[in-house]
Amino acid sequence: MILFFTSYLIDDECSVRAKFLTKLERPHETGISFPSGHTSTVFAGAAFLWQEYNDVYVWSGISEYIAATGTSFFRIYNNKHWLTDAAGAGI
Repeated sequence: MILFFTSYLIDDECSVRAKFLTKLERPHETGISFPSGHTSTVFAGAAFLWQEYNDVYVWSGISEYIAATGTSFFRIYNNKHWLTDAAGAGI
């Protein structure tokens, strides 16, 4: 559990600092766009599940990566983020 919460704290800190430095606006609403916090959070969860459960249940990590990709896609599709904001997946 400590590894899980530590990864989320690091992810959140990196995302917030990147938002503070870039200050890029969202397409159709107020707020800072880059990087997508939703995308970075779900990909952090996917990476955690892959590391913890890959040897027990491979589809857990794979399905989480599919869900994370879907989250990123729909954030862009619904004009909440620009395509470049999906770089949050790399954080």
